[in-house]
Amino acid sequence: MKRWTQQSMVVLLLCLALIAVTILSAALVLRHAGHQCIGSGCKVCDQLRHTGHLFQQFSLLETGFLIATILFIRSFLALREAVTQGRNASPVRLKVRLNH
Repeated sequence: MKRWTQQSMVVLLLCLALIAVTILSAALVLRHAGHQCIGSGCKVCDQLRHTGHLFQQFSLLETGFLIATILFIRSFLALREAVTQGRNASPVRLKVRLNH
């Protein structure tokens, strides 16, 4: 039980860190969106480009995770249904006539 608690705390901290990075990145974009650009080699524009790329990667990651989760749940439910039907398949339930 203690190990599960430690693992769940680590997962919770990682999720909070991911949320914090996303919020801080969005705040950076909002704060510097209307900055005075100096042209080519502008470090702020470069950072905004990198942040936009980070958001694109997060959206792809979230989409892939959502699809994988849906497929896992559907597979689990189908497997559970197959096991449940196989367990309840007695000759009486299947109305098998035994002529012995």
